[in-house]
Amino acid sequence: VFIALSIILGLQRNNLIYLFISRKIPWSFIFIISGIFISILYNTILLGSFDQVFQNNQNHTSLKFKSIIEGIGLFMVLILNINSKFELQKFFKLFLLSGVFFTLLWILGLSPIIIQALGFELYLESSVFISSDISYERFSFETLDENTFGSICCLLILLATHYSIYSSEKYKKILYSLFVLILIYSVILTISRTVISRLILQTLFYLFFAKILTKRLSLFLSITLSPLIIYLLFKNPFTNITYRFNEFYLNLVEWSDTGSLYVRDSFQYRIIRSLLGVPDTISGWIFGSGGKQTARFFNSADHIEYTNWLWQYGLITFIPMIFMIIFIIYKCLNNYSSSKHFKSMNSVGAAMLFGMMISMFGNPQYYYLWITICISLLIAYFFSEKIVNE
Repeated sequence: VFIALSIILGLQRNNLIYLFISRKIPWSFIFIISGIFISILYNTILLGSFDQVFQNNQNHTSLKFKSIIEGIGLFMVLILNINSKFELQKFFKLFLLSGVFFTLLWILGLSPIIIQALGFELYLESSVFISSDISYERFSFETLDENTFGSICCLLILLATHYSIYSSEKYKKILYSLFVLILIYSVILTISRTVISRLILQTLFYLFFAKILTKRLSLFLSITLSPLIIYLLFKNPFTNITYRFNEFYLNLVEWSDTGSLYVRDSFQYRIIRSLLGVPDTISGWIFGSGGKQTARFFNSADHIEYTNWLWQYGLITFIPMIFMIIFIIYKCLNNYSSSKHFKSMNSVGAAMLFGMMISMFGNPQYYYLWITICISLLIAYFFSEKIVNE
């Protein structure tokens, strides 16, 4: 109801056709929507019943019709209701402040009170057997899984970093810097390989393209941080995290020594599981399964978002989606401007999508895929050279 009403209100303020003509919405978006419909229609004809296609889509998949409709709906809500750079900045600050507020409540152990008062549903994760002498706990905000919570924190970190660097008042610089530290601490608590990799790579991506991480600064940091890096190698305080990254190697050693490998939440397991869903026909590659999770293994959705889209909705949907993501990154990075603030914000938009593409290797994105695409698209549109000149 919220999404429907928000879209109706947005359409009263905007002409949808003009949004495509002005490139606020890229034309590739239409091809994505068309690809999904064609995939569903083709498989409905193939199976002889839409009811069968719908039932196939309801089990063990992250790409349910409901989540796609919600994701695209939220995409349209933001596109239709944010009409200026000023409104976008207000949205970013509200997003950042509310995100840090709830994260801080979570760190302090107060979030259950708010969750119960608001009636939100808790996320319940089943226990997974892990063969290891190291026991560890993964933490997340109670309504989200670790990867989703960590991915949201990564978006907030980019915004907080930008405002920390380019705020004019000293107290704001300090405040946003504290936000960055709180959010990084939250990411570490998730002990997620995908999220931690995303955090490091997207930050380097942002610093490089925002022209903050120069060659001279890189050399200076390499020299000054070398003692700290050496210390961490010999006396590692992040044992739980490094074990997660060493698991790939440890699994291969176990496989080599014993000839068997326990089923666990490892990257090899995820690759094998996704490869089990490879279509065996050309039409399967082109049109997908109409939403059926062909990579299903042990009653679980595939963790690799690329293969989720590829096997379920085919190349007819997958190609325009990847094209749109790359196009938005390219557009952000080529919004040349003499304004360092604008250049930094465009780098934030590109880094968000770059980080999301890393996350898509390790976990489903649900509707956060569409929210991230929309935020980066709005940055590319409102922080362009045209608007700088105006």
